[in-house]
Amino acid sequence: MNCTACMKGLQLQSGECRTTCADGYYSDRGTCAKCYLSCHTCSGPRRNQCVQCPEGWQLAGGECFPECPEGFFKTKFGCQRCHHYCKTCNGAGPLACTSCPAHSMLQNGLCIDCLASQYYDPPTQTCKTCHESCRTCSGPGQFSCLTCPFPLHLDRLNHQCVPCCAADASPDDQSCCHCDKATGGCINASPAGKRRIGAEQQLLQFGEESNGGAASVPGEGAEAGQSHRVWQQFLTSTSTPTLMVVAVSGCLLIVTLFVVIFTVLQWMDVKRLTLLRLNFTSLLAEGRVGVNRNFRL
Repeated sequence: MNCTACMKGLQLQSGECRTTCADGYYSDRGTCAKCYLSCHTCSGPRRNQCVQCPEGWQLAGGECFPECPEGFFKTKFGCQRCHHYCKTCNGAGPLACTSCPAHSMLQNGLCIDCLASQYYDPPTQTCKTCHESCRTCSGPGQFSCLTCPFPLHLDRLNHQCVPCCAADASPDDQSCCHCDKATGGCINASPAGKRRIGAEQQLLQFGEESNGGAASVPGEGAEAGQSHRVWQQFLTSTSTPTLMVVAVSGCLLIVTLFVVIFTVLQWMDVKRLTLLRLNFTSLLAEGRVGVNRNFRL
């Protein structure tokens, strides 16, 4: 037969009108189209639209496989998905796991997430306890800390939990953390590997470098030394938030002065134009000037 179209309810396949499509084909608006090559029967053209698989193959998630893929287990009805706790399994439910996703440990067929105070060890696929100085961590040892127990603070450069340094501690002391006076937190180390210093110390250091070792403050001799001490005392006794408030207040003052000056200038221009109009009207009334209809003030 060489049919080109079929009556309603029939399917066209290879020039023949059929009541149903043959195995390996699916109905597409009255025409039989070929299934994906791994499907025995299907509901559409994609690989995950299989309904039945060839003999010896397993159906899992709409696809046909020679063996059940990872995350499925074999049953007489095909491959069934493992419990979401499991990476692989040999049966249904959370107690049939044979391996676990990353960051969880297999214990008696159950996948257990690592505790907050533990880290996942991939070689052994087990959870291990963090170093005693860490609250949470990413690995073994004291240099893998993510958060710290009170009263320790996290040195982000070394990923280490350390106490705050004493007031007379050396800046190079790595056994403690130079803490911020305002927040009490550890002053982080810079990405370049140098310990970051506070804003007031940066200003003082910049002044010393730009002036050959002396802070760049006005004055000379004894007066310069006195000014330098006063300037240093002000910076070290003033917290960063206070300096920010002073800076913002200065900006607001500048904006306010600009608005006042602009308003005064506008008022003076309006007053001058009003006087000019009055004088011109007076001259017109006296007949000392002619009237030009196109002239406007």
